[in-house]
Amino acid sequence: MATVTLNVSGKRFTIGKTILQRYPDTILGRLTTESHNYDQTCDEFFFDRNPKMVLPLLDLYRTGELHLPSHLCTFTIKNELRFWEIKEDLISECCWKNYIGAVEDMKAVDIIEKSLYDHLSEKPSTLNTKHKIWMTMEYPSCTLLSKLWFSVYIIMVSVAVVSACLSMSPELRMPMEHLSPDWNSSSILNMLLNTEMNTEIYVIDLICLLFFTLEFLVRFLLSPSKRSFFKSFLNVMDLMLTVIMWCSVILDHVPAIEHAQVGHTVMRALFCLNILRVFHIGKTSKGVKLLLFTLSASMEAFGLLLVSMTMAVVIFATLVYFAEVSTNSDAFENIPIAVWWAVVTMTTVGYGDYYPQSWTGYIVGIMCALSGILLLALPIAIIASNFNTFYSNLSSAEQRVRRKRLLQSEGPMDDTDKYIDGPHK
Repeated sequence: MATVTLNVSGKRFTIGKTILQRYPDTILGRLTTESHNYDQTCDEFFFDRNPKMVLPLLDLYRTGELHLPSHLCTFTIKNELRFWEIKEDLISECCWKNYIGAVEDMKAVDIIEKSLYDHLSEKPSTLNTKHKIWMTMEYPSCTLLSKLWFSVYIIMVSVAVVSACLSMSPELRMPMEHLSPDWNSSSILNMLLNTEMNTEIYVIDLICLLFFTLEFLVRFLLSPSKRSFFKSFLNVMDLMLTVIMWCSVILDHVPAIEHAQVGHTVMRALFCLNILRVFHIGKTSKGVKLLLFTLSASMEAFGLLLVSMTMAVVIFATLVYFAEVSTNSDAFENIPIAVWWAVVTMTTVGYGDYYPQSWTGYIVGIMCALSGILLLALPIAIIASNFNTFYSNLSSAEQRVRRKRLLQSEGPMDDTDKYIDGPHK
């Protein structure tokens, strides 16, 4: 029987040539004396690879099963499989769970690194003043100055939100000029249409609007990539809010459309949307970003929940409607109302505006409530597992960033490490 000798980093392995040909699409299955790895002097094939992975690979050719060594890092195993052109589908099921779990962890580290630390790819010493100012405004956790700037931004957001909420209060609104001072109305809509906000609140709104407008324009003008700038949800939201606010201010000073009080009032009410600016807090909170990663990774679970809940709601709504109709009860006028009841019951809210009144309806109600609890609990385990994956790999992502910074630098780490908050605790 013809044999083949493999020299892997100085360690020799011998195996039958016909055994290697069981997988002809791999490197070992295509070995010939004309291969560039062949050493005529020693009559062997030399590979400068990790020898600890060779025995499991040779066992694959012998038995058809690939069992992974537990003492090797999954990243090393993955690289070795890629080099030897071994498909991951050949991994034995007993080793697959640990392998795929580690691969998912590496994917989570990639996502965290790209989203949280991608801006650290360049050294601050190589950045120009324009880019440094942009990073200060865009990444609040970079430096002390950026943290101070973000604190001011959050204060302005808080002032804008409080001002917008107070502007809707009747006590802080003044009757319009064409109304008498003692004008009063029990209708909230009439009150909003026939009154205007206090002068002090109006001035505060204008100051906040000017601040947000200037902040948005500066970030846009200093952005390295204008296309990437508008790919960000937060930037698109800021643009939308700024346009809405300025439209409202314009309506305040255009006499030709003063009669359009409903549209004017709606635009003014949209000032409360300034509260959406608090999403910028996610720039400094790693926990908020991890939560967003979790929601994104759990979309399949949410889709399963939506489909199962929809089916259950329709079924129980139909059952409870006919259960009540069969007993001459008028608890539900039609099936759409029964659908509302089913949604409220399955989500355990229980408003009490609609409820069954017959014993058959009670039975359907019990089944509906229990089914809702079970269906809502099903995706929780998946969501919790995804969050734990991202949370537990946060420190790994930070370590990868530190390692890359060290490899890029010729000497010891410099002050650029202040851009990283340190190991996650």
